[in-house]
Amino acid sequence: MKSPKNGVLVGLAIAFVLISLFQIFRLNKELQENEKLLFNLARTKNEKLKYLKHLNKIKDIIKASSASISVTDIAKVAMEFVHDNSLHLIDSEHRKYAFNIPIVVNKLLLTYSGQENEKPHLSCGPSSYVMREILTRFGIISRLIQVYSDEYDNVQGHRILEVFNPQEKKWEIWDPDYRVTYVDRYSKKPVGIMDLVFGDMSKIVPRNGFVEGWKETGTERLRTDYFKAFILESYTHGMINSTIIINKAKFNVNKIFSDGLTFEEWAVRHYQHPRFIVFPYNTER
Repeated sequence: MKSPKNGVLVGLAIAFVLISLFQIFRLNKELQENEKLLFNLARTKNEKLKYLKHLNKIKDIIKASSASISVTDIAKVAMEFVHDNSLHLIDSEHRKYAFNIPIVVNKLLLTYSGQENEKPHLSCGPSSYVMREILTRFGIISRLIQVYSDEYDNVQGHRILEVFNPQEKKWEIWDPDYRVTYVDRYSKKPVGIMDLVFGDMSKIVPRNGFVEGWKETGTERLRTDYFKAFILESYTHGMINSTIIINKAKFNVNKIFSDGLTFEEWAVRHYQHPRFIVFPYNTER
C-alpha cells in the first residue's frame, strides 16, 4: 500500500510537471515576442539597434568559447561571461544602472574587450536578467527563479536562472552571481530547482569549473538558509504571473517577519496575485 507521503510526492511531481509544461509554452511565446522585451529599456531606434548589436557580439563570443552548441555548454559559458566581467557590489553605482539591461550589456562588452577597467556593479537579480537575455539570442528558454529564506528578520531572496534543456528534457539551475551550477553528485549533470528545494541535498553539489563543494564555492549559506521556497515568474503582455512553491518541511510558513507579516502575506503585498502551492514533505529519508 502506498504511504501518504508517497502520494503527496506523486501529486507534487504531477503538479510541477503541469506547471512546467504550461511555462514552457508561455516562455516559448515570450521568445517569439522577444524583440519587444529586449527593447523595453531602450528609448530610441538607435539605442534599440545598438542593444541588439551588443547582444549579438556577446552571442558570438560565447559561441566561439563553447565546447559545443549544447544548451549546457552555452549556459555555462554565458554564466561565466556575466560573472567574470562584472563585480558583485550593491552601492550607489549599482543603483544607477544595474537593472537597466542595455547599459549592463554594453558595460560587460567594454570590460571584456579591455576598454573599461572597472567592472559593472551587479547583484544576483541583474546578473540573472542579463544572462537570460543572452540565452534568448540563442533561442534557449529560461525562467527567473527566486529562492527564499526564513532565517532572517525580514524576507530574504536570491535570484538564479533555470534553463530548459531540450536534449535532457529537464530544467537546469545556473547561478551567475556565484558562478556555479548545481549538479547531481553521481551523474554530474545539472539539477533543477525542485531537486534543490524538495530533494536530498546530500546528493547535490555546486561546482564552478575550478572547485566543487558548498564551502569551496562559497554557497554554504544558500544550502543552509535558502532552497526552502521559490517563485516562478513569467511575463505576458506586461503582466507578471507568479507561482510560489513552498516546502513546509523546511520553511516556517507561520513565522512573523519584522514587518508584521507572514511570508504569504508579504508575497501578496509584493507580487501580482501570486498562486501558492505548499507541500508538507520533502524527499529526504
